[in-house]
Amino acid sequence: MGAAFRERLRTDVLICDGAMGTMLYAGGVALDRSPGETNLWRADMVRAVHSAYIAAGADVIQTNTFGSNRLRLAPYGAGRQVVEINRAAVRVAREARDAAGRDVFVAGSVSPASSASGGYSVPMDDLRGALREQIETLADAGIDLFVMETFGDLGELCEAVTIAKATGLPIVAQLTFAEDGRTLAGDRPGDAARALEELGVAALGANCTLGPQGILDVIRSLRPHTTLPMSAQPNAGLPTLVDGQFHYPATGQYFARFVPELVSLGVSIIGGCCGSTPSHIAAIAEAARASARPARQAPSAPEHGPDAVIGSLAGRIASGRFFVACQLEPADDDARATSDTQGLRELGADAVALGPFRSQHARLSPISFAVSARSRLGLDAAISAAPWGMSAAGLMAEMLGAHALGVRTVICERGTPPPRGDYPQSALGELDEIGLIRLLASMNRGIDARGQALGRPTAFAIGAYVVPGPARLEREVAHARDQVAAGATFLVTRPAFDVASVDALLARLPKVPLVVSVMPLHGFAHAEYLRYEGPELDISDAVMERLADAGEDASRLGVEMARDLIVALRGRVAGVLLRSASGGAAEIGRLLQALPG
Repeated sequence: MGAAFRERLRTDVLICDGAMGTMLYAGGVALDRSPGETNLWRADMVRAVHSAYIAAGADVIQTNTFGSNRLRLAPYGAGRQVVEINRAAVRVAREARDAAGRDVFVAGSVSPASSASGGYSVPMDDLRGALREQIETLADAGIDLFVMETFGDLGELCEAVTIAKATGLPIVAQLTFAEDGRTLAGDRPGDAARALEELGVAALGANCTLGPQGILDVIRSLRPHTTLPMSAQPNAGLPTLVDGQFHYPATGQYFARFVPELVSLGVSIIGGCCGSTPSHIAAIAEAARASARPARQAPSAPEHGPDAVIGSLAGRIASGRFFVACQLEPADDDARATSDTQGLRELGADAVALGPFRSQHARLSPISFAVSARSRLGLDAAISAAPWGMSAAGLMAEMLGAHALGVRTVICERGTPPPRGDYPQSALGELDEIGLIRLLASMNRGIDARGQALGRPTAFAIGAYVVPGPARLEREVAHARDQVAAGATFLVTRPAFDVASVDALLARLPKVPLVVSVMPLHGFAHAEYLRYEGPELDISDAVMERLADAGEDASRLGVEMARDLIVALRGRVAGVLLRSASGGAAEIGRLLQALPG
């Protein structure tokens, strides 16, 4: 039956059933009982609901097993009856199918083991265990396919799909989306579609929470990102409480109005969710028979925007693909900043990094500019995060906002904060840079500054600074080890000026990706200033002597030295971060132009 389902999915529009819980509660099942338990003590009622949907035209009926895993049955005192309840559900559905005398597929309904009301805070090992127990029971009992429904967290849905793939049965994977166009855990449609397609599901789509119009909008958002068949199971609108009972306003005729466009978008499975009844399914079936099915088209990637570039720099760091990024200082002119960034992109920059505020004058927010670079130019941007003058809660809020806007690469600052008024120490914050790294690492594990579970873990690549050079090698290596132990996933050097200083670090540092900052020197005076007055820089005597001997050619020599250093580092480090002493783009652009290839 699995092969037959895949073939029908390829050629037909399949009609799925509607709500089970709504029908059971309307039939008198107490609200303080789990619907799944009725498979044991009111199997006749469950069978009658299946038969009504088949008579209405359903090609797929879903077992009465939503929420029938050990974690969600436990509050009803039925946590130890998982196998019994799920086996009974499959038996009842198959009996209804056999009595119908026509081809109907029995789908094993699998819901999240966690819940939105609980903040998706169940440990992953417990989720996997609960999902595996139910999924394996349903497969052994004789279902034809799985329908994963009402998942509000893409991560948990992917876990369920991965477990179900071992059974060899087709999988229809459905997420539930809110009115803002994201899942309840914040997943974007594009991210969800690509992740599920990579996992090899038979179809993907959306169900629950939204009515027909809302689900149609979600399908429109999913369609550009996948070539797979899609599924849609809307609610019958938003319920209202009247005389102690919930009423759903959307009629079957209203549902049917949206079927032609769903079919035109490549939706191959159409049914209903909460509040829908056999009359809704009958109307959907009639509308689907009159709707022509289009040829399936390949997804079209967006030109720019969040989904085009999310994680590209973080991905390069993790994969070892050598890159050239350029660091810009926060600017006070959006037009100039955009122009500078576009110029660097055209010269071959793979990404930009936005430095921290070092001035008390008004500047563009690095986070805002990073989002602008991505949306306007399709160029990924890392941001620098400094703990100066902020509380842990404030830093967490800022980083959550950055993550929500698509920023995935953060470099944690250290050193002396910019002066504030007459008392520079007042700029110190609640955390130092090690504390900031720990905060970001805990957010990646789904834990906030108070040790409480976040709605969804972040996915930051966390950078930390290390200073190259022999003068402070031992101290820097020890500090780098502390940073990596705290959660740093890559290291960035302060500007390096010779290969030997980088090699000395590489021989001693923890085995994480290293990004080397490179800055052209203007001449001997510039190098001398940086050596004695610049923050955290170590320039060797050999470099100083070369610049002193170069005389008027020292500026040209500085660019040549930077170019030669970058060429020597290719293949030995993760990438380079080009910087200029002034923070402007023109000097970085000249260095980019000097690079071979």
